[in-house]
Formats: sequence, structure tokens, C-alpha cells
Amino acid sequence: MGEDKYLFPLADSFASYTHKNFELVIGAAEALDPERNIVGVRVGEDEELREIGYHTLVIATGSRARDDGMPWKEVGTTAQTRAAVEGLQAKIRDARSIVVAGAGVTGVEFAGELGATFAKTGLKDITLVGSEALPLEKRIKNSVRETARSELESLRVKYIGEAKVTSWTKDDKGKGKTIITLTRSGGATETLTADLVVPAYGLVPNSSFAPETMRDIASGYLKQGSDLRAPGYKNG
Repeated sequence: MGEDKYLFPLADSFASYTHKNFELVIGAAEALDPERNIVGVRVGEDEELREIGYHTLVIATGSRARDDGMPWKEVGTTAQTRAAVEGLQAKIRDARSIVVAGAGVTGVEFAGELGATFAKTGLKDITLVGSEALPLEKRIKNSVRETARSELESLRVKYIGEAKVTSWTKDDKGKGKTIITLTRSGGATETLTADLVVPAYGLVPNSSFAPETMRDIASGYLKQGSDLRAPGYKNG
């Protein structure tokens, strides 16, 4: 797949806006001072922090994969994201057996793509591991989850339910395989071997730039009221 299918230039999307009323700043939010109405943005790796004042602040910094190297979301800069995607593509190309850890929407879609491209024709062995008896989250209807499992099976993707991938290490005997530890819902463990493990679970909110008082300690997500505003602030 060419990168034009997953990387899009932002500037083109805002070309119709005049410079008088709009400015596109490519950078990372690193600080927020809600008392002074200022956001600190790092425009480049070697650049100083730029302070941008605001009247109203909309925070839409999203999240990232728990495994920082997985390109389910942006991985730092565009160059870093491109390198992560290309690296994963190369690993998939070289692997004969692949285990996808995590059977949420991302894991199921990814395993299905691998199944349609490789497993269905016998080119690669694809296994999907999920913590529930059926793939996808509990909030989704069982009929949909059952259909997902059936579709995966039709693509020759093996589904292992009620288990989690709790660790994986390279085979110390030099065979190039990865030894994967599965922990069942009852606590029992077992091992698998594969050429590649692809973690497809867990998201971390991009909220570290905000003051601790604005973040939920347990989840890391920003606190918000029923009006979707930050408690104690009327403009954010």
C-alpha cells in the first residue's frame, strides 16, 4: 500500500482559509497554562517552545498506541510515522507466522487484512488472540461478534479467545522465532511460537502537556463535565 493511502498533507485541507484569519502550525503541544490562556507548542525538534494565546481552546490531541512503535496512530513526526509503517510492512513481509495480540476493532480489522492477503491462500499463518470468548468488545452485539469470528475463520485466521499475550521474547536458540506467553482467563499459561507479534491493544491519551489538575490520575484522560468543558474553565 502506498503512503498516499494513509498519509495526507494537512496544508491542502486548509488551502481555502485566508492567512488573515487562519494559521496552520505543525508541532506538538508540550505545555498548557489555562490561567494565562497559553498553549506551548514545539514546532520542530530543535526549535524553542512557541507560546500561542487563545480565547477558546479545543483540545483534540487524541491518543497513541501503548506500544510507542506501533503506527495505529501517529508515531511522533511524519518521518517517524512513515518509518514505523515501513518497518512494520517489512516485518510482515519477512514473517511466515504472525500473532496479533488484542481482538478489539483494530486487532480484528488488522488480522482480517492479513488473513485476506496471506492466510486465505496459505502464504502465512495468522493467529488473533483476544481476552473474550468472541472477538471485539463486550459492548458490541454478540451476533456481530459471532459474524466477525466466522469471517476470520473463513479467511483462515485462527482465533484464540479468553487469553492475553502477557509477554514475548526471542528464541535464545538462534532460530529467529518469538516465544509468546499466553495467560488464560483462569490464570493458566501456555506458549506459542511465531515469527512476529503485533500488539494491537491499549491506547494512551496525549494529555501530558496539560496540568495534572486537569487530568484523571487513573486513566490519564482530561477531565470534562457534561458540557464537555474542563471543570473550572469556561473556555476550554
